[in-house]
Amino acid sequence: MDAAGAAEAAEHLADLGQPAGTALVAMRRAADQSETSPQLVVAIDAVLAGHAGSALTPAAFAAIIEALNRARAAAVARVHPAIRPPKLHSGIEAVAGLVCFWAMTAAERSHVDPDTVTSSVALARILRNSLESLCLVEMLHEQERRRLQSAVDRIKADALSIVTTGGAHVG
Repeated sequence: MDAAGAAEAAEHLADLGQPAGTALVAMRRAADQSETSPQLVVAIDAVLAGHAGSALTPAAFAAIIEALNRARAAAVARVHPAIRPPKLHSGIEAVAGLVCFWAMTAAERSHVDPDTVTSSVALARILRNSLESLCLVEMLHEQERRRLQSAVDRIKADALSIVTTGGAHVG
């Protein structure tokens, strides 16, 4: 993206405000980066925080839905298989429904069955919580991998010390 495009994008995000801007940025990152799951958690949090607020502009709605569709494709390809496709699809559809609700005027929202919104919130939260749990498990595995690597490095260093000094290492 050139400087003019970056400036226009920044201005567009500023116009969106919070949490719409957060949702849009996180969905774009989920689509474009390898850390799809944590970015989807951020995006879902933003949609859950904003869906009952003031209506999105048509431009914001279009941008968020486009980003969500790109994030959906990335999630299907990248999210750990522990998150089954039906849960992934129903959760993302629920997020899309909340974005649609977010784009409605107060008068339009008054005609939406409250149970539909409640169900969408529940499905979005289920996906969000599943993704966050997966992120936490991956973090724990990475910490364990680092601990094991550190132990291996210490053992190697001790072995090299014994070899180069010609004797037992006391330490």
